[in-house]
Amino acid sequence: ISDCEYSYTPRVIMSGIKHIYAGDRGSYVIKNDGSLWFWGFLYTSHDKGHESKYYKTPTKISDDVIMVSAYTEYPPCYIKSDNTLWACDINLSSTKIADDIKYVTGSSCRGLYIKTDGSLWGWGYNSHGQMGNGKVNEEPYTTTEEAVKIMDNVLKVSSEWDYTLALTEDGSVWGWGNNAYGNIDPTKCKSSDSYDDSYYNIPSPELIWESKAKPALNSVDFSSSDVEVSIGEIQPIQLRLSPADAYYESIEWQSLNEAIA
Repeated sequence: ISDCEYSYTPRVIMSGIKHIYAGDRGSYVIKNDGSLWFWGFLYTSHDKGHESKYYKTPTKISDDVIMVSAYTEYPPCYIKSDNTLWACDINLSSTKIADDIKYVTGSSCRGLYIKTDGSLWGWGYNSHGQMGNGKVNEEPYTTTEEAVKIMDNVLKVSSEWDYTLALTEDGSVWGWGNNAYGNIDPTKCKSSDSYDDSYYNIPSPELIWESKAKPALNSVDFSSSDVEVSIGEIQPIQLRLSPADAYYESIEWQSLNEAIA
């Protein structure tokens, strides 16, 4: 911007803020009253060409917002308190995308959301299989209204422009998209002299880390049946768990005579 003003010291922009989110060229804040605001630069592309717009002062987008997400300089998506998901255009006008949403990452041009039932959905560019639907296509890309289901039982998701990682409820990690630099599988990344990234596309979720559930705790026994303790002496009492690799959050043991143990 030709008439932009630089600030070399911190200054107050807004007050009453409970959440901040920094886009590539713009800033988003959610105030204590749930209102969502933006200032900075926005860019978008569509079948009619490209558009860009500057917002030099904080501009209100919506009320009752609990989460906002944006990717690079593209318009944002946000979740309202009623778990509805909304996407903005370059004019910050909002369109409802889906219901029963608990998490979103990305922007109006490419993004993913997790529904309250744990299912993961996505839309946008798919040049490296980053949609995770088994396909690789440059154009046309999937719009927000055409979001496709990718997988179930998803707890968290994190996405860059050309690849995605997802954490499922059993603790396993999955990845898909561009693996040219080993983002998903480091054993299959390209060599330094290769210029063709398409060979390394992973268009469907691939298991990266499998979480193996530990068995439940069945019993707790003492390692010794008789322990002799002299007056004033301290003697440790060891416990034996069965099975040895059992999962437990805590163990509480109470003595019959707390004067002794």
